[in-house]
Amino acid sequence: MSSIQQLEMQQFSLGDMPDLPHFKPILETYFARRGAKVMPSWSDFEFRDFIGWHSKLALSKYEEGGFRFRIFGDDLVEVFARNLTGELLSESVAPEQVEITRRYFEKLVTGPFIGLRTGRVPVQGRGFLNFQVLHLPLSATGNNVDHFIHILKPG
Repeated sequence: MSSIQQLEMQQFSLGDMPDLPHFKPILETYFARRGAKVMPSWSDFEFRDFIGWHSKLALSKYEEGGFRFRIFGDDLVEVFARNLTGELLSESVAPEQVEITRRYFEKLVTGPFIGLRTGRVPVQGRGFLNFQVLHLPLSATGNNVDHFIHILKPG
């Protein structure tokens, strides 16, 4: 099975909170911080909003060339077998997954949508590890996505 076939990508409307029980606490925080806006901004959050989630959290910021990781939590480092802080999101996937990943995030940005990516990560010497990552769009202007919060499924 190729690594592309090992990925499942879903999009959810920003209108209603998706029914994703593992992510319910972080989704409740996201929707509370959003208020009446289309999306919250990174500045709408406080450090304490992520208590219990810090090691599962990554933050990426848009810059020319794509989204670049600014924060990459320890649990994500463990699953992906490297710290991706400072790297482009497109550099975090296998070469054969770059295009499908680019299209997926393009869809999340233009929606905008909340995304959920499920798959298996091949890591040399460890076989494959299952993962599920929630992608929450953020906007400083309220309209254009300029950041994503990425949250690894607990457990």
